Amino acid sequence: MRFIALLLILSIQVQARYFEQINGAKDFECPDWKTTRFSNVQNWETFGVLTAKKFGYDHEIPIDRKGVDYIWCASVPERGSENRICKKSRVNVSSSRPFYAMRNELPDGEKSLKLFKTKEEQYNFYLDFVLEHYHRDQITRPNVGVVLEILSRYYLQQYTGRFPSDRYNVGGGVSYRKKLNQNTVGELDILVWDRKTCKVVLVGESKAAVRRTMKKALKKAKHQLQRFRNFLPY
Repeated sequence: MRFIALLLILSIQVQARYFEQINGAKDFECPDWKTTRFSNVQNWETFGVLTAKKFGYDHEIPIDRKGVDYIWCASVPERGSENRICKKSRVNVSSSRPFYAMRNELPDGEKSLKLFKTKEEQYNFYLDFVLEHYHRDQITRPNVGVVLEILSRYYLQQYTGRFPSDRYNVGGGVSYRKKLNQNTVGELDILVWDRKTCKVVLVGESKAAVRRTMKKALKKAKHQLQRFRNFLPY
């Protein structure tokens, strides 16, 4: 009887966790978020911009910090044209070639030299990728952090080939809480899950930090990952 009671208690604990997709992303193969999908996560990883690995991040997306701003400015031209960062940038948000000023520059990231001829070509590709995911996930007011989260999907599936799309999905934007009427405990930036089992294999946090705040941002990212690990009942 005690064993059965213990199982019931554990079952209740597993059930008493709530998740919500905070953007419009839809995965018809794995539509519902629940704790059982996180029962065997093996990878807890941090993502930053170029040079981030020098500060202790697990990964650095092949784009520098200013580049993230550039992609954001071009991806939301109405907001970008009014933003101080964009006005001071090298992006022409009203042009059909917003990154024209970078037409003779080398792309970001050593491996990117084999993938793109110029930084303009690379950033055009990034912009198209980001806009596609805005539309697909119904993201209407993205910030700079969202741009890096989306580019991490490209990094994981196309740049490194670590989680090929025929087997894995990469997403994010999932909030979690202990009770329905409680405030959100936190949000998950990057999630990788198996398309057949729906089991999550990677949970990640990305930080679009500038050099002077890299260490502080990494500390926050690690804290956020640990907070979610503590949240899970396993």
